[in-house]
Amino acid sequence: MSKQNLMYVRAEVSGRNGTDLMRQIAIPTFLLKIPPSSVNLKGKVVAGHVFWHNGNSSWDASRCLLCFKEETELEMMICDERTSIFKQDLREVFISLSHVVRSILNFDNVKAQLPQQLKNDASNLPLKENLQCNLKNFVAFAAEETKMAV
Repeated sequence: MSKQNLMYVRAEVSGRNGTDLMRQIAIPTFLLKIPPSSVNLKGKVVAGHVFWHNGNSSWDASRCLLCFKEETELEMMICDERTSIFKQDLREVFISLSHVVRSILNFDNVKAQLPQQLKNDASNLPLKENLQCNLKNFVAFAAEETKMAV
C-alpha cells in the first residue's frame, strides 16, 4: 500500500440509519466497513474528513467524528451542515483520519451524557477553514486513482 493510500481509506456504507442509540438521541450517523489492516483504531473516537460523490458526480466533503467499535466497523457522525449526504444513496465514501480524540467511554446514563460528550468531541475537529484545501487534495488523489485503475 502506498503512502498516499494510507491518507484516504475507502469505506463501504453498511448502514444509513446509524445505531439504535444514536437514533434515540436524534443524531444521524452512518455505519461503515473498512478493509482489514487499513487502520487499527478499535475502541477510539477519531476526528477526520469524509469525501463522497454528490448528486452531480463531483466530490463533496465534511468534517466528521468516527467511532471505531471494531477494527473494520465504525460509526460516522457528520459534523458540518452537510445534511445532503443523508439524502443520497451512498454505497461508499472515503475517510481521512486526522487524530484520535479519545477512547470510547462507558457512561452511567449514556442517553443523557453522550450528546454533551459529542459536543465536546466536536471542538477537537480539524479546522473548518482547511476543508476546501483537503477536498482539493482528495480530488487530485481520486483522479490519480482513476488513472491507475484504467
